[in-house]
Amino acid sequence: MFLEKDERLLIMDIMTEPYLQLSISDLQKLEGVGVKTLHVDNFEFNLPDWESRIDNILENTNLKLILPIWNTPPPHRNWFIGREINYEDPMVGESIDEITLLLLDHLDYAKDRLQLTYAYNLGGEFIWIENWGGHEHQNEMIAEFVIERQKILSSQHNEVWMVAHDAMGGTLHTMLVVNNALHAAFPDCEHYRIQHHYFAWVNQQWTDALLRRVLWAKYFVGSEWVAGLASNYDRGMGHGAWGFLTSPIHTKAKKTYIDDEMLATIDVAIEKLSLEPSYSEAWEERPLVEGFG
Repeated sequence: MFLEKDERLLIMDIMTEPYLQLSISDLQKLEGVGVKTLHVDNFEFNLPDWESRIDNILENTNLKLILPIWNTPPPHRNWFIGREINYEDPMVGESIDEITLLLLDHLDYAKDRLQLTYAYNLGGEFIWIENWGGHEHQNEMIAEFVIERQKILSSQHNEVWMVAHDAMGGTLHTMLVVNNALHAAFPDCEHYRIQHHYFAWVNQQWTDALLRRVLWAKYFVGSEWVAGLASNYDRGMGHGAWGFLTSPIHTKAKKTYIDDEMLATIDVAIEKLSLEPSYSEAWEERPLVEGFG
């Protein structure tokens, strides 16, 4: 088990630009109000920089780290159709598995505090139909590809993690197929999903239906910065979200450090989330929304 049963808030750390990275001081402040897990997001893979960042956090905090690796496969021109990766080429999956195993071995010293995740990358997004570049991605092929990667990744902590824009880019039906396939393939694993965009830039009707169609997965939805932990809390919980993914420092949030107001908002949100019904109790009252998938 990687996440503790009561964990419902993930903090997003953006590694791509130094000014967007949370400082060690800020991370320690977040720990002080009850944050336990950091989602290290949007980095362009560079092993020395990546490892240095990870080691710094591990040595100076007690935080656990979720580490997405969808940008890690080394580029190879034969893998591409136009600008997009040709996922039908078996070498693509083999390479991702190879680097996943390499990283797991390399990071074995901290395996209890690390969770590597993978998502199906299309044009910098995840299973985004509008980015398919004119070539076909059958739902079953996508599901099979993701399942193969999860055979390795789920062995870390018996958890299946998936990141996708389920309610953007025309992907709702595809993601229902993928989610159902993952559940069938890994019935004994805990299932977690991250939905970066949930309250904005989405098909609102789809978001209303989404969490009620995948009843066995715990969804962390993007809160829309720290302020959204207050303004979007009731709506997210009402839709059946398990918890929130929050980015305190972001170009759109216009914040460069953790201030006392942000800490207070995060503290209140963690307390409220701790009082929410358990997973099984919550879904007893979640009606299935018809007409989707």
